[in-house]
Amino acid sequence: MGFFDRPRQVLGAPQREVGVDVLRGLAALAVLIGHFEGIWPFFNTYGGLGVDLFFVLSGYLVSRPLVDSLEAGQRPRMRLFFGKRFSKILPSYLFFLVAGMLLAIILVRPFAPEMLPTWKEIPQYLFFYRNYGGPPPRLLFEHTWSLCVEEHFYLILPVICLLLWKFKREASLFPLAIFILVAGILIRLYTASSGFAEYPTYTHNRIDALAWGVLVTIMGRKWTKLHGKDIFLLLGVVMFPLGLWISDQWEGFMRLFFLHTLAPFSFALILGGLLGRTIPVWFNPLRWVAYYSYNLYLWHFFILHPVRHFIGQKETGFLVYAVLSGIFALLTTAFIEEPCSKLGRRWLNKISPPTDIKAEEQEAG
Repeated sequence: MGFFDRPRQVLGAPQREVGVDVLRGLAALAVLIGHFEGIWPFFNTYGGLGVDLFFVLSGYLVSRPLVDSLEAGQRPRMRLFFGKRFSKILPSYLFFLVAGMLLAIILVRPFAPEMLPTWKEIPQYLFFYRNYGGPPPRLLFEHTWSLCVEEHFYLILPVICLLLWKFKREASLFPLAIFILVAGILIRLYTASSGFAEYPTYTHNRIDALAWGVLVTIMGRKWTKLHGKDIFLLLGVVMFPLGLWISDQWEGFMRLFFLHTLAPFSFALILGGLLGRTIPVWFNPLRWVAYYSYNLYLWHFFILHPVRHFIGQKETGFLVYAVLSGIFALLTTAFIEEPCSKLGRRWLNKISPPTDIKAEEQEAG
């Protein structure tokens, strides 16, 4: 199989939601550009919202098989769910931690040893609770906080769905998603106003964005007519800049409250408006970025700091940073993620019909 055969196969799957790929590609580029300060002020200020978009997309994609099981009155298949998650996330992540630490010891420790985690902090990364680890920040690996938030969500949602199935309360998922959404917003409002547990990396301050994705999954089945989705798409496109303007009227944590409350709402509207929609082929480059986005996210922030130290924060530095991030993403996807995902699919095919696996190919890229 050729180097790009697998992404062509995945991106060309007929059941794949092209709009999801486009949004994921945009999210990856926003984060990539936003973290390189000094060239594009807009992205430096708002590029981090790409993480909010990732959260909404993750909530949508991960909840689909669980919602399908509940709507069919079937027990959520936990082995299938966690098998897919582990085979997708863990291999690249563990490789990043090991290879990243070795590279950091060689390249970064001589000029910035404080950027490396201490050995006592390693469990925070291995067991996905670094987002609650607190200061000081270990900049080479600090972006993994978002993976911690997602992993916590991946543990909470299937357990909720399993309990709903067990107690014959399948229809309760919608009000529960609303409850998580509202509770998340209220908790963030409290933390923003009181300064208690205020760090924006905490799961309880960001879980509402994932709940928006769950709501899109639930409501998306009701949005069967494409012309009705135009309203959601239009509202989302209008709501996004309006949300930025509203958040800029505040300062400090209150600004973050409005920013991380209104942006996921607008992203959910846009996502709902794009479901089932035909996307022009000139968006295909974004779809390719989306396929490699996970490993691009893992490596870009690690690469950023030595590039800024040795080359600088001008255009040349950004070019080197972007190219190296892309190369690391390509290689890690091809030689770590894809082989491990292939092994994972073989095992999953033994416990679930192949059609079920194919129906969830969207999560593969």
